[in-house]
Amino acid sequence: NPDILYAYKLEDISEDYSITASPPYPVYYDVSYYNSLAYLATGNGYIKAYDKNGYPAFLTAPNVDTIPKLVIRHFSYVIAYCERRGGPERYLRQYHAGTGIFRAGIKINFSAVEIFSTSPDFVVLLGNKETESSVFIYNSVDYNLEEEIPLPAGLISGGVQISSNVFLVSHENGIYQYNHETKTVTLWLTGVEADAIAYDGLRQLVYFSEGKKVYVCRVTDAVAVQEITLPYEILKLHIQYNN
Repeated sequence: NPDILYAYKLEDISEDYSITASPPYPVYYDVSYYNSLAYLATGNGYIKAYDKNGYPAFLTAPNVDTIPKLVIRHFSYVIAYCERRGGPERYLRQYHAGTGIFRAGIKINFSAVEIFSTSPDFVVLLGNKETESSVFIYNSVDYNLEEEIPLPAGLISGGVQISSNVFLVSHENGIYQYNHETKTVTLWLTGVEADAIAYDGLRQLVYFSEGKKVYVCRVTDAVAVQEITLPYEILKLHIQYNN
C-alpha cells in the first residue's frame, strides 16, 4: 500500500487534505515543516513540498539512482541526506528553495539520523558509522564537513534541538547533550536506550520512549515527572499544541 500524508485541522482534528505517494516507489521517508510548507522526501528520488492548503509549492528533479531519506529547509536552501538505491553510497545535497534546482552535493561516509539548521553557514548532523556515532558539522557555504565530534561507543537513534546551540542526542548508552558553541558532549541521562525523543519547548519537558513506555523529564535536570505505558511500541514522538 502507498504511504499517505494526512493533514488535520487542529480546531476539530478533522482531516484537511491527504497526499498519496506516487508509484513506482510510493514511499515517504521523511517529512519536515518550515513556514507552512511540508517537505517530503520521496521514494521516487525527488523532494516535494506542499503548502497549508495541500497545493504543490516546491519540487526537485527526480533522481532514479538516489533516494532522499532526510530533508530540512535551511534558510534559502533545502538540504537532504540521500542514499544510493541498492548501494552503499551516501550524500548530502543542497537545492535552491525558490526553484528546486540542485546547488551542490558531497559524498559522506556515515548514515545521517537527524539534521538541524543552526545558522546560515552551518548544519549539525547526527550520524552513525558501523558501531560508532558522532556529531558532524557541515559548512553549507563551502560544501564540506568541517568537524566531527565523537560520542561514546554505540549508535544514535535520534535527537532534538532544545535551544539555539544545545541538542539532546538519544543513544544506545543514554541521552547525551551536545553544545554546539563549545563543541562538547556530556551525559544528560544514563541507563536509558531511547527509541524516540521529542521536546516540548513551552513547558521545557523532554519526552522519550523505550518500548511501550513514554517518559517525561524536565530539561533542566533530567528528573522524571511522568511515565506513560501504552499498548504498543512507540516509533516516533511529536509534540502538538492546541488552544
